[in-house]
Amino acid sequence: MTTKNSINLVVADTSPLIAIAIMELFPVLNELFEQVIVPRAVVQECLHDLSKAQSKVIQQALKHKWIKEKKVKDTEHCRLLGQILDPGEAEAITLAKELNATALIDEKAGRKVANREGLVCIGSLYVLIKAKQTGLIQAVAPLLNRLIEHGYYLDQKLIDTVLDASNE
Repeated sequence: MTTKNSINLVVADTSPLIAIAIMELFPVLNELFEQVIVPRAVVQECLHDLSKAQSKVIQQALKHKWIKEKKVKDTEHCRLLGQILDPGEAEAITLAKELNATALIDEKAGRKVANREGLVCIGSLYVLIKAKQTGLIQAVAPLLNRLIEHGYYLDQKLIDTVLDASNE
């Protein structure tokens, strides 16, 4: 069942990849988007501690080509963004600009810069909502609970919004 939506190419930052790994949504990610690209700095951030279960899941996602690593060309732009963002966010935003892609970023500061750079920005909860809306998953609430159990802070208003958008 192919359920690709209007977003074809996504460049992901570290935090959403970890959330997607925790929610076990990598196969779903591939159903939603034609390609999910990950810059080198994000791969390094994700795989720096392979004792973490989510790091192993991300490593498998790379192996299965659910996500693909790509090098940033505009290193100067990365350097400039790196003055205010972490290396993964800086490379994700730069690569999204280079590829005219949608940025998959969860952190507020990164999303703000991505928007200022003229990028369309989505987050891991967007992926969760789309997965439910397209019938790729049955329920959102248990996956939100899994994120919370893994230390993600989700504001109750945000939880309510996500559940409402997912008809739960």
